[in-house]
Amino acid sequence: MVTENVSFLIKSDRIFDYIPIVSTVTNLFDLFQKHFVLPEKADISKSRYYTYLKQKKCSRCVVLLFPFLGNIIMGVYDFANRRFNNRNSMLEVVQKNGAALQFASKALRGDKETVLAAVRQSGRALQFASKALRGDKETVLAAVGQDGMALKYANEALRGDKEVVRVAVRQNGRALKYASQALKTEEKVVLEAVQQDGEAFKYASQQLQDNRDFVLAVVERNGVALKQVKECFKGDGGVVLVAALENEEALEWASPHLKNNRNFMLAAFQQDGQTLEYASKEIKRDKGAVLVAVGENGWSLQYADEQLRGDEEVVFAAVKQDGLALQFALLGLNKNQKIVRAAVGQDGWAFQFANEGLKKDKKFVLKVVRQTGWALKFADEMLRRDAEVVRAAVEQSGWALQYASPDLREKEELVWAAVQQDEWALQYAGNALKNNKDFMLKAAKRNVLLIQYAGEILKNDKDFMLEMVQRDGLMLQYASDVVKDNDQVVRAAVEQNGCALMFASARLKENEEIVRVAVHKSAAAFEYAGEQLKQKLKRELG
Repeated sequence: MVTENVSFLIKSDRIFDYIPIVSTVTNLFDLFQKHFVLPEKADISKSRYYTYLKQKKCSRCVVLLFPFLGNIIMGVYDFANRRFNNRNSMLEVVQKNGAALQFASKALRGDKETVLAAVRQSGRALQFASKALRGDKETVLAAVGQDGMALKYANEALRGDKEVVRVAVRQNGRALKYASQALKTEEKVVLEAVQQDGEAFKYASQQLQDNRDFVLAVVERNGVALKQVKECFKGDGGVVLVAALENEEALEWASPHLKNNRNFMLAAFQQDGQTLEYASKEIKRDKGAVLVAVGENGWSLQYADEQLRGDEEVVFAAVKQDGLALQFALLGLNKNQKIVRAAVGQDGWAFQFANEGLKKDKKFVLKVVRQTGWALKFADEMLRRDAEVVRAAVEQSGWALQYASPDLREKEELVWAAVQQDEWALQYAGNALKNNKDFMLKAAKRNVLLIQYAGEILKNDKDFMLEMVQRDGLMLQYASDVVKDNDQVVRAAVEQNGCALMFASARLKENEEIVRVAVHKSAAAFEYAGEQLKQKLKRELG
């Protein structure tokens, strides 16, 4: 009977915590007992009520002295707390946010299924797992597989486990930092780490960092790792060249002595001209060296000394290799016809960097567009209105039509010249021409698919579209909605290709006669019939 009364008291106290005003009175009484009654009790272990009272936090009692607000605060707190103590709820939470494991109860942080779900979502959630699970290989493997840096939170034994560490460094090379000293001496482990992140080499053992053969193997896999090697290797031409071959940026960390060594830099330029960026000022002023660099990669002109960027021989060599290098030439050379033609010949886009005077020179522009038609894009507006220039451009590249003036894109002769060079250039014709029935019929004879570029007037023309679908039923897809609802046009389309039914209006997809014609032509057309008709036909067949 006494036990039942104590249970009732405890249960009532918990319920009263959610009732405004009542909670103020009960918690005032609880605070009184906690501060004045409990201290007088020598042994409360035999009393369930006083044990419960001692475990109840004073902060909770104080909050509940404030009616309504205190009840709301504690209600929300208790709800959240129950959720984080509920296994199913916690599983749902950590699957979306692994870091939420930190709010789980101690028991759940030791629950393998819950922790596995958390670390698979966020490897670093391993830090909130129980000590036992931070030593569980399956759990740790899942964590480092998601985030290699989670190795930091594994126990010492697993940080010395080769399988665990290799999984970690493959995901994040810098996880090598947390591997055991023994594994930092393992060549395979370190190479895998460096391959993922060159910065990882700083965590390798001193023994490996002093080994030239191993350093060569490292920079061969990741040139940027040169940043972390010892100074003696940064001045070693063999090591630096191997690094630069893997990644040109590696030269940034080469010793100043090597960057000023002509023979070494020439060898680097032959591999990648862009390495001129990291050469010394003296080398960047050396015409012979710069010629080697720009001959391998024209873009390296941007790193040459200013005087050499104004040298005709150097700039010509650069634009021959990459026309876009013209943008790095000093003003003056971009109006040199020989250089500009060489640049545009290599890459038509280079014409945008030519001097404005050349872009207005009809004679020069004609030479350019006959060589690279779509360089017309960068010609002066006046010349893009010139029929002779535009014709020369579209005869070389039909796509150049898009850069012609609007009035010239309405000229049938010019547009047809473009279409003959590249039929898809028709899309750039003027709207009036796209609605010219005779012209579009002529285009369709060349390739019926070109009617997709027809104007809206023609796509709404029943007779025009009828002729098109008789050639290829699938051309119905380009008709207007009105024509797609025309019985005669749609019937003609499905007679030519049953699957044209997919483009018919919803009304005609329910037309039994048309659908039967389509299915007779192609059984696959049945899939495109209207749902009601489809069900009817299925019942008949069934």
